[in-house]
Amino acid sequence: MLALVASIFGVAVINAQQPDAGVWTKHFNETLNGNAQAFAVAVDARGNVFVTGTSEGSTTANDFTTIKYSSAGVLLWNNLYNRHASGTDEARAIAVDGAGNVVVTGFSQDPVTGTDFTTIKYTSGGVGVWTKRYSGPFSGTDQARAITVDGGNNVIVAGFSAGAVTGDDFVTIKYTSAGVGVWTNRFNRALSGNDQATAVAGDNAGNVFVTGIAAGAVTGTDFATIKYTSTGVGAWTNYFSSPASNNDGAVAIAVDAAGNVIVTGYATRSATGVDFATVKYSNTGTALWTNFFNGTANGADRPAAVAVDSAGNVFVTGQSASQVNDVEFVTIGYASNTGERLWVNRYNGTVNGPDVPHAMAVDGNGNVFVTGQSIGSTSAEDFATIAYSGAGARLWVKRYNGLANGSDVPHALAVDNAGNVIVTGQSMNTHGDLEFVTIKYTGFGAPPVPLINFQIGAPAAPRIDYQIVGNQLVLSWTDPAFSLQSDATGLGNYTTINGATSPYTNIVSGPQQFFRLIKD
Repeated sequence: MLALVASIFGVAVINAQQPDAGVWTKHFNETLNGNAQAFAVAVDARGNVFVTGTSEGSTTANDFTTIKYSSAGVLLWNNLYNRHASGTDEARAIAVDGAGNVVVTGFSQDPVTGTDFTTIKYTSGGVGVWTKRYSGPFSGTDQARAITVDGGNNVIVAGFSAGAVTGDDFVTIKYTSAGVGVWTNRFNRALSGNDQATAVAGDNAGNVFVTGIAAGAVTGTDFATIKYTSTGVGAWTNYFSSPASNNDGAVAIAVDAAGNVIVTGYATRSATGVDFATVKYSNTGTALWTNFFNGTANGADRPAAVAVDSAGNVFVTGQSASQVNDVEFVTIGYASNTGERLWVNRYNGTVNGPDVPHAMAVDGNGNVFVTGQSIGSTSAEDFATIAYSGAGARLWVKRYNGLANGSDVPHALAVDNAGNVIVTGQSMNTHGDLEFVTIKYTGFGAPPVPLINFQIGAPAAPRIDYQIVGNQLVLSWTDPAFSLQSDATGLGNYTTINGATSPYTNIVSGPQQFFRLIKD
């Protein structure tokens, strides 16, 4: 008897048009009557959720505040960092490494060195591993704004630092997983102009890309994007200036699977005012395409975030002035190779008030999620989170109004490996104070499992292929002399599935199930 067994575990799949109203919503504040704001969120491979930001202590000013929730929303730990009792400490960015450790960065005040970069690493269990501070040569204002972790669990942070005579400069720092500084790079474009890094990303080879706003001698402010090798060597620097040579600035960056770099920001143009500007560079720094977006009112159109899907398509979101509705969310899809605009979707909330997106992400199925603040019909700002298909169809909108009908503003969004969507930000409580609020929504499930092949014995032996597509398991085999059997017990109690032919589909749900091909 020849038997081939493939063990398939049940996968929970949600109908794409019917996500739930929220798996859980969690509030957090360090003290009863203090303010707290969450600025960043990340998830690990197991679906645990990490949130960081700042909160007022009972005897201190603002402190770094970092929280871990389980995938079920159970608070596992929270950690505070206070440098000096009366100083302000704000965590602004977060990343999770391959081992499940979490790293946060931001800035904190020191009575001697002023405001410094501050980067802290915690284990998955919340134990502090190391804390690193960076103070520039001027002992002035140094603020980290962005963080990423590479494949070797090295930590890269970027932001800006006051120079002695150069104004603000880009600063990019790489630490090993043990917290050892590998390299620190400062970038100054013009002698006394302000240059501020706003975003950082890495590719699969360990190269680092930093973007932000740089002052030009005659062009106002421009996009500045830099590539560093893994050893910190500057490989290239590219600038983008709008034709009018007015103020332009990059705000977000993404790297696609091929190592291409996409930067988005605002450009000030003579005829249309402030517009979206999105630029794609090859890994070697060649500009591949540039696209502008001007809204319906020739008003202020400012992007907030950029993301790419597995096919390299680019998605940008931000605010766009409307002729009748103040400002609205606008989300745009661009084709990977050509930069052709594929779709544009606008979102106007419930009362034609200002609607401002802040963050976005793309799941493994290519769905696009956007979150931001939106004026409610009976409240101040609410969370508004929107799901679009990769083709631009609006799938759902979820709004959250907090406990006091007050100011509820989301700042960050992440998607876990199962396709769930997590948003975090600040919400006004019944005491009139702001607190962390983190919400988990069910999305559209994990991406399809890649086609997997099994073959045993001689080349003529049968091969079974399986793939999960949507909510169906698809089994394929080539030899009709073999019969397909299944076992729902896991105890070897196989029975033949009468009439099963290749390809065979089975709805994926509930407990595990086993299949095998067999021929006597």
